[in-house]
Order: sequence, then C-alpha cells, then structure tokens
Amino acid sequence: MSGEQPKAPLIPYNADMRLNPAEQDTILAASALLPAGSHVWLFGSRVNNQALGGDIDLWIELPLPLTPLAKAQLRSALVAAIWQVIGEQRIDIVFSQAGQNDDRLIIKEARQHGVRLA
Repeated sequence: MSGEQPKAPLIPYNADMRLNPAEQDTILAASALLPAGSHVWLFGSRVNNQALGGDIDLWIELPLPLTPLAKAQLRSALVAAIWQVIGEQRIDIVFSQAGQNDDRLIIKEARQHGVRLA
C-alpha cells in the first residue's frame, strides 16, 4: 500500500446539481491532474436547479502551495481536459490551500454551498 488515504466516496448523481453524470465523470477524470490530496467542489449556479444557464464553477483545495504560474498551468490543463470531452464552455476555477485561512468571498460561498465532486 502506498500509505495514501483513499478518496472520500463521491456523491451519487444529484438531480439538483446541473451537471449530468458524464460531466461529473469528466471532472473526476480531470482531477487526476491535480496534486494528490486535492479536493474539487462544484459551486455557484450549477448547484441550484432553479437557476438558468451559468458556467461551471470549480473550487479546488490544494494540499500544498503552488506558484501563480503553476496554478495557471494547472487551470489550463484542467480546462483542456474537460473541454476535450464535454466541449467548450465557460469553466471558472478558483484555488485555495488546505489549512490556510482564506477569507475571500468566493471561497466562503464555495464552502457554504459547494458540492464535493472529488
């Protein structure tokens, strides 16, 4: 065994979340590009079935600090991996570091209303 903790079980498909199972699976597959121990949440209008339209908002909590350049490269790689499967659409990604105080309003919103995908 590698000593790595198993990932928390993913939520079952949620009809109130406006991502279909294939989109959820695509995001899960793309999360393999993230450092081990990272977590991915969907937040924003896509977790509200009453909302219309909207981009895909992802909050990624990283286990370690990354430089701005590394975050930009990771963001590009994730978006490209997702687009290859579901096509081009707006995807917003915000990063934070686990265990660090982050009082940005967008992070507070993601923590309060986000749905964990990976």
